[in-house]
Amino acid sequence: MDVGLDKVIATLDETRLAAHVYDREWRLVHATAAQRANVNAEPAIGAHVASPEFTNALAAGGTVAREDVGAYGSQLMPFVLASAGADRALLRQNVDPLYHPALDAAQAQPLPSVWTGTMYVRTGANQRVPMRGVVFPVEGGVVELLLPDVSGHLVAMLTLADTGHLERLGLVTRPKRRPTAILFADLEASTPLARRLSTESYFRLVRRIMRAVDELVVRHGGLVGSHVGDGLTAFYPAEVCGGEAEAALAALRTAHDLAPAVTGAAASVPGAGDVLINAGVHWGATVRLGAIMTAARFEVTALGEEVNEAARIEACATGGRVLASKALLERLEDDRVAALGIDPDVSYEPLAEVAGAPDKARRDAPTLAVRPV
Repeated sequence: MDVGLDKVIATLDETRLAAHVYDREWRLVHATAAQRANVNAEPAIGAHVASPEFTNALAAGGTVAREDVGAYGSQLMPFVLASAGADRALLRQNVDPLYHPALDAAQAQPLPSVWTGTMYVRTGANQRVPMRGVVFPVEGGVVELLLPDVSGHLVAMLTLADTGHLERLGLVTRPKRRPTAILFADLEASTPLARRLSTESYFRLVRRIMRAVDELVVRHGGLVGSHVGDGLTAFYPAEVCGGEAEAALAALRTAHDLAPAVTGAAASVPGAGDVLINAGVHWGATVRLGAIMTAARFEVTALGEEVNEAARIEACATGGRVLASKALLERLEDDRVAALGIDPDVSYEPLAEVAGAPDKARRDAPTLAVRPV
């Protein structure tokens, strides 16, 4: 391999960009770790960019369809033909038949200093989205960057999000049964609070509280779910958190940190006063968790009876309390419960007997065992 390409490859690997590196004859020399992860398949190192081996390897992971590989690669045929000394007949014998029409019509031309084209890929939710291929010559070969087809402004906005959280989201894109700790939280007496504050002040308050709470969820390794008004959900799948005990512990730690986080956020909004947040934490052994991906949003959600039960637990928490289910706490050994300042010997009570339990909780989950933590 050309010495110049060694330096290029080392630099690209440091950037975490998705990229291919080819030699002067368009044989694949290297695929970065990000590109391997994107296509979910091993690259065909040594294969020509237009060969059946390269096409099949790129499409093997299901992220890129063969026809989309062909549509993108066909745009490269003038440059590929030029690298082969314009020997169309010889090149035609070795390329994937996908490229025959484009190769037959191509006029050989050298690769310009920068060329761009569109490659379509499939998301984990099987949606077809564009990527921008940026191709340029370097000493000893060619570099192909595969970048999101979005504006720099949008990329800057996306980088405000925690990258660890985004990567965890990528692990649960496809919905399936995932044992999960579930957190529901909601501001107490939000209606009187909204009436007392101006609409602008109340919006500022809710925004700051949600930002603080989301940061808690992310810090403790969870997944932020939906926000509905001044309520929120969060999920801690065992497979993401490192096991059932770690998932339960992460949810409890988040719940414990809610009150000071909300107090701190409310302190910066004049007139807000004392703001309380109530929370319910539950274990979902059979919930179905995955992502909802549309043209307008990317959101993790979970469905199942245990999710409904978690909502009922939260509805019974009042006065800034956190209620946790027996199903969740018993994922932990007593010493880990005690380390959180929770007395492991305190008994549980049925949800229907919790003081102030609403009718929905009494009706839907009357025997669910819970306790304050």
